Amino acid sequence: MSEPVDLALDHGSADRLRRRWPDGCGDLAAAVPADAFVVRTEDSWFVGDSSEGAWLRAVDLARAATGPSRDDLLSAARQRAAALGFKPVGYEEDAAREVFRRVDKSVLKAAPRFLRLAPGTLQLPTTALPIVQIDLEVGCPWHDMHPRVERSSAAALAATLGLKKAPAWIRLETLFDPGDLTEVLAVREAIRFKQRRALRGPLTEQGFAADDAGRKFEKSERQSRGELTVTVAAAEGHVTAEIILDRSKRRR
Repeated sequence: MSEPVDLALDHGSADRLRRRWPDGCGDLAAAVPADAFVVRTEDSWFVGDSSEGAWLRAVDLARAATGPSRDDLLSAARQRAAALGFKPVGYEEDAAREVFRRVDKSVLKAAPRFLRLAPGTLQLPTTALPIVQIDLEVGCPWHDMHPRVERSSAAALAATLGLKKAPAWIRLETLFDPGDLTEVLAVREAIRFKQRRALRGPLTEQGFAADDAGRKFEKSERQSRGELTVTVAAAEGHVTAEIILDRSKRRR
């Protein structure tokens, strides 16, 4: 088993991970090389056909100006994954993503964990930032997901639209300002439901503007904390509701 590269996650990024996942981010934080800064975090929950689902946590990392290259960060993360017991099991060519797997055995059952590494580009308002993405996927039954999902703004929006079934997935993202990592640039929440009934009536009554096809609805509002944009789109038997708070567009 390889030894991890001797790098320590910078203090600010470690704090961001702890605040994002106060119940512990374990393997994900341990796989993150330092001389890099966390510029985006993501939580996603996916619900299967049964009560089983999956919880995915992800971070996007930008290299420090005087730190190692993106390839070196990938190599460091790869070595850290090996040191944590993750073994390579595949490669997703469309995303240039390496897939690693570890099986944690408990009294009740064996629980696989998947860790993925990929280079990428994060599109910011003024630039495209080269990043390394690390995500960790673990099994998560719906009764564990439900309290987290209920607290989200996207879930509250869905409830006002009469979308009451269990969602197919939900995603929560936070984007930090690379120039000032204490600043949040944007927060995005999205939720998807299996849904067939028309939503035009309830949405237009709430001030949403529809596109020409009547399948996408949007409204936005400039607030003191930023520009809030809410989008609801219907396609192929499902509805996706998305909320984006762009803090770079605060009302002055």
